[in-house]
Amino acid sequence: MSESEAKETKISTEPVDNAQPESKVDKQLASGEYFLNQEQKQAKRNQERTEKQKEAAKRQDERRNKDFVPPTEESAASSRKKEDGSSSNKVDVKALKAKLIKANKKARSS
Repeated sequence: MSESEAKETKISTEPVDNAQPESKVDKQLASGEYFLNQEQKQAKRNQERTEKQKEAAKRQDERRNKDFVPPTEESAASSRKKEDGSSSNKVDVKALKAKLIKANKKARSS
């Protein structure tokens, strides 16, 4: 026997899954939903719907209120320092005063 003939005669040992998927009725029987009457089914649907609406309303409120959250104290203080610019550029008042007096004297003398 050659190799090609040996491959042809080899039988697959893997099990084949020929099971049919569960039908809607089978799923209802498994969960016990099949035995509920119409009023109970409607009440269950209404309860699920109200829960879903509550979650959606909560997410929407969070999205709306996201813009109104105040900044933290640290970030507000650091932004003020950047706006003022006084923290990085300290001015020597005495030197500036002397410079202005000197400039005024020159202007008066000329």
